[in-house]
This record gives sequence, structure tokens and C-alpha cells, in this order.
Amino acid sequence: MSLFGALISGVSGLKSQGSAIAVVSDNISNLNTVGYKRTASAFATLVNNAAGASAYNPGGVFSNSNQLLDQQGLLQATSSPTDIALSGGGLFVVNSSPDGNGNVYYTRAGSFTTDDLGNFINNSGFYLQGWPVDASGRLPGAPGNLNPTSSAELSSLETVNLQASTGAATATTEVDIGANLDSSQTVFPGAGQTIVFQGADNTNIASDVPLVPVAGSFDYGDTFTVTTDDGFTYTYEYGGVEESNDVTGGIFSANTISQPMFTAATAPTGADATFTITTTTAGTVTFTYRQSSPNPFLQQFNSLNSLANAIDEVNGLQARVANNILYITPDDADEIMTFANGGATTDWLVGIGLTDTAAPGANPRFGSLSDLATKVNNSDGITAETLNATTDATVTIRTDNPLGTITFDDSYGAGNYNALIEMGIIELATDTRTFGPVYDQDNALTGSGNMASGEITPHFSRNFRIFDALGTGHNFTMAFIKTDTNTWAVEVFAADDNDINAQLADDQIARGTITFNGDGTLASVSSGLINPIDIEWLNGATASAIEINWGTAGQPFGTLNATDIGLADGLSQFDANYNVSFVSQNGAEVGSLTSVTIDADGYVIANYSNGEAQKLYKLPLADFAAPNQLLSVTGNVYQGSDEAGVVNLREAGTNGVGTVVSGALETSNVELAEELTNMIVSQRAYQAAAKVIKATDDLLQELNQI
Repeated sequence: MSLFGALISGVSGLKSQGSAIAVVSDNISNLNTVGYKRTASAFATLVNNAAGASAYNPGGVFSNSNQLLDQQGLLQATSSPTDIALSGGGLFVVNSSPDGNGNVYYTRAGSFTTDDLGNFINNSGFYLQGWPVDASGRLPGAPGNLNPTSSAELSSLETVNLQASTGAATATTEVDIGANLDSSQTVFPGAGQTIVFQGADNTNIASDVPLVPVAGSFDYGDTFTVTTDDGFTYTYEYGGVEESNDVTGGIFSANTISQPMFTAATAPTGADATFTITTTTAGTVTFTYRQSSPNPFLQQFNSLNSLANAIDEVNGLQARVANNILYITPDDADEIMTFANGGATTDWLVGIGLTDTAAPGANPRFGSLSDLATKVNNSDGITAETLNATTDATVTIRTDNPLGTITFDDSYGAGNYNALIEMGIIELATDTRTFGPVYDQDNALTGSGNMASGEITPHFSRNFRIFDALGTGHNFTMAFIKTDTNTWAVEVFAADDNDINAQLADDQIARGTITFNGDGTLASVSSGLINPIDIEWLNGATASAIEINWGTAGQPFGTLNATDIGLADGLSQFDANYNVSFVSQNGAEVGSLTSVTIDADGYVIANYSNGEAQKLYKLPLADFAAPNQLLSVTGNVYQGSDEAGVVNLREAGTNGVGTVVSGALETSNVELAEELTNMIVSQRAYQAAAKVIKATDDLLQELNQI
């Protein structure tokens, strides 16, 4: 029995070592097979001895093989973006049928290409399976995805296919702007009126010359009141102007404005040839009579005209001759003018007709257009602007608030004259006239306008595009005007009124106010600019909901207990030129498929000619409790088994599974030197087993010959 047992044991050795050589042969044959996992031989004894038996009965050996799926192969870069490898555990899921209804297998072989139908297929004819994701990249069954099938189920997978991705358009949902608004920008002028005197004596004059009375219409003491709806009320009074005698009635020996006042024989000399004018600004100025060639720069004069010229050369005094009368006023009509003779003999004050001006009253007093402009600009809430200061001057009085109104009220004066009629503000002797507002985002009030209508020119504007769901681009404008310190009105409107069905005036889609902190950061944005902006397109595209990101609003940095700190990461307001650093939006016109990429998370991403990218699928990685127990199937794929455990579909990089490497393949994990060594060992073992059989045969032959 022992000899026959030895013979049978030797045969088992031949069989087991032959199997080991076959394993080595398979491993070496698949040395260059992508994703191939080597098999290792394992041997176990066959024992026939009963427990406690004294005689030995040989049993032999049997061989087994172990797949080493959990051993990582080297990753080799390729030039194909559809070649994919796994760094770490897990397996790709493939299917034998493109419709996903065939047999499900698992593989590490990631050499995929696209067939004529756009399906991802490897060189063994198996189709790559993936989770179809929605526009936000969410897996089936995830909150928000309309596909209710759980991503844990194999039925949630489908063949990765790019045929339906030959083109894509992305609707704009968000617009971001980064720009600086110039803090030094003058506030947009509010409603007002330009003063244009009706009488000939006060037209076509410089702004700093004295205004002269107009008989029956405009006289000293006349007042008018300016009121704004912001609560400001001011009254201004015409006065502070001194007038001489009419020269035609005689001023000393002169009867005309250019005739010397004395003859050479009667001209005063010394102190008698002088008189003085004193004001706070000018101080005391001496004027001297010079019979011939008087120099006005030296305050010399000999006629009414030359006296006006001499006075006009004094800083702080203005003079002119009109209707044969000399008119004198300080730059500031609220200053008192005092006149005094230089000597005891010549009475210049009586001869010319000069008397001290009265002390100013309760109202600011003006004697010239420039003086009126100064008094207005010293008043809060209103502004005066002088045009053509040297000739044909005018003054415009406006409220500082372009959203407010301004009212001119003639309160009548000492002579019961109407100054506003003379100024051209009213045509009839009515009490009041109201103007404005000049700016109204609704463009609904009389005399007002907005930037969208073109009636108001913005301080700054920027064009941008919005794409609808059809991929059509539409031009829009965001426009800004400064309405107050650190405050800007904003309108966003369509450039083409045939693009949208606007709910706001003049094709506006949004409007409101933006304010800034004193450090240039964004303070607040009104709700009309930050709420989702609904746009109804006229070309049949699905309505859009747009959000504009103006930046981070809040209180200045360092504010105690502040919950939100304003930043300059979007709009800012610094004393610098208007400047746009970025205007970006997330939409795009229709684009064709140009390439496909697969990222480390397993997303299959289609890239389009319009610069957009869209996630189409996410590759699951199959995970098993005992992956080495999977059943090997022709085509370098594996089939599930009870010993391997239940398949779990994992996202790349989670629960111990690896990450996806695009543009690379995993090489075989076969080590050639090790396999050749194993082959030599198995060869020698095989030869030795054969020797055992031959030796046993010889012994049996001897036994047969007894």
C-alpha cells in the first residue's frame, strides 16, 4: 500500500506543479494586459493517515490559486483622456450590453474609447457604467435630483454616452461685478431753474458786475424764497448796491459819463482830490482825481466811467455805469460800504451821490449774480452754478437732491415788485413755481426721467450680456448716478426693447440704491437690486431668474458688535477713476462638444467650444468585502460571488476606495523576475515528482519479479 501511495502522491505532485506552471504561464502571458491582476499558486497536503496510526500512508498534494486583485499595479500615463486608472481600491463597473441590460462585471482595465454611438467601450467589448448626474452634479436619489432611484442600486447606472452632448447652452443665473465708483464725483444736479434777467440792463453782463434796479419790476429790498422738499427754506434779498447821481443832471462840471468832472482850472488838488471807500474785504481804499490820463490801476479817475474802472480794479469791489449812473457793490453785498471825503473842501459824497450802505438785514443780500451764487452755495441742500462768467452770465439754482423738488416763491419786497418775473423764473405775478424732481426711476413724474430712457446721462455705466436657456445672448446695461454723499442710484435695463417683457419702466429689470461706508467699502444694497431678478424673454426662451452680486455689504471694519463687515470685493467707492476689474456671468451661447475629461472624483465632464463645461456622469467604484474572491471571466473582468460579498457602489475617494486618474492606465501587477523564479521552482519540483514515480515504478517491478 505504501508503494502505491507513493506512486499516487508523486502523480499529485506532477499535477500540482503542472498547475503552478500553468499559473506562471498565464501571468507571463498577461504581462502587458492592462489592469491584469496576477494569480499566485498555493499548495496544500493530502493526508491519508488516520489519527494515531503507526504506519505512514502518503496522501500527496493539491494546488490552489489566489487572485491578487487588491494589489496595485503601476500607473502609466497615456495621451487619451478616456483612458482611466484607479489609484487605490475599487473596480470599474461595466456591462456586456450598451443598453445596460446585459451582465454586470467589474474590472480594473480602464482603456476606454467611444464607439460610433458615443458609448464608452473597452477593448474587450464591455461598456463603462456611470451614474447620470443632473445639472448641479447630483447623483440619482440625492435631494434635488428628479431621478428617484437610489445611487446604491445597480439599476441607477447607465452606459456612459456622449452622443447627446454634441451641444449645450447655459442660461445665465448669476452676474458678478467688480468696479470702483469715483467718490469725488459731483452729486447729480437736482431740479432747478436758470436766472435770465428780462431787462436789458442786466443781460449780457459779467457775473461779478452790480445788478441794477429795473423800474417797476426789480428794486432794492426785493426778496425771493427757495424751498426744497428736504425741508430747506432760504430767502435772498437784492441790495448792498450803491448808486450815484444821474450824470446827465450834473456831477460837478460833467454831464456825460466820459466827461471830466472838473476843468483844469477848477480841479481839486491834494487831500481835496481824494475820497475813500471802506469795506471789510477791501479795507480802506483811496481814489484820486487826476485831470488827464488817470491810471485806474492806481485808483485814479476823472469821469464817471474812469471812476467805475478804478473801483473795479479793487479786490472786493465791483462797479459799472448803466443808464448814466454809477453802481457800486462789494463782492459780498452783506458787507457795509463806508464813503468818506479826503479833504474839507470838495464834497465827493454829495457831488457823486454816495452814501453809506445800510447794515444787512435778516436775509442774505446779493448785489451781483456771482454774489447770489455764493450765497446759495453757502446754503445747505441747494447749489448754484454760474455759466459764462465773463459775458452773458447766468446762474442756475438747483436742489442738491435729484430726487426732490425745488420751489421758488416771490415774497415781494419794499417796492412790491416781483423779482422772479425779472429773473425769468415766472411769467405772471403768481406766488410760487415748483420744479422737479429731475430724476425718477419710474419715469412717471412730469419733468423727470431715468437713465434707462436716455433722458438722464449716467455718471458711469457698464454693458454686459445675459444668455437665456436657448443660448441667445442679450445686451444689458447697469448704470449709476451719484444722488448724495456715498449714495448712488442704480438701474439695470435691456439695450433692446424687443428682448424682454419688462415689468418696470423703460425695460428696466432692476433698480434701487447702493450706499458706501466712509472707507470706500460697500454699506448696503436695496432689495430691488439683490432679490432674484425675473426676466421674461420675448423669443420663447424659458424665463430666467438672475442674481447680481454687487459685493459684500456691511459696516466699516472695526465697528463694535458688527455682524457684517463691508468689503471692497465687488463695488467700491474710492477717490480714483471709474474702473471695472471684472464683470462675469455664468451663462454661455450654444457650443459644440470639443473634448471630454474625467476628474479625480470620477466626474465625466463634457467641454464645449463656448468655454462651458458640463458634468454628465460620475463613475462609481465597486467595493467588495473580499475582492480576491471574485470570479474571473474572459475579457479581464470579474463576476460577483458569495465569497466576495455584496457589491457596494462608492464615490471615488470615499470609504477606502481609490481615486480616478484620467489619461493613465494601470499596468499588470505581474513581476516577471518573480514569475520566472516560480517557474524554475515548479519545474524542479515537477522533475523531482517524476523521479519519485520512476523510483516507485522500479520498486514495483522488483516486487513483481519475486
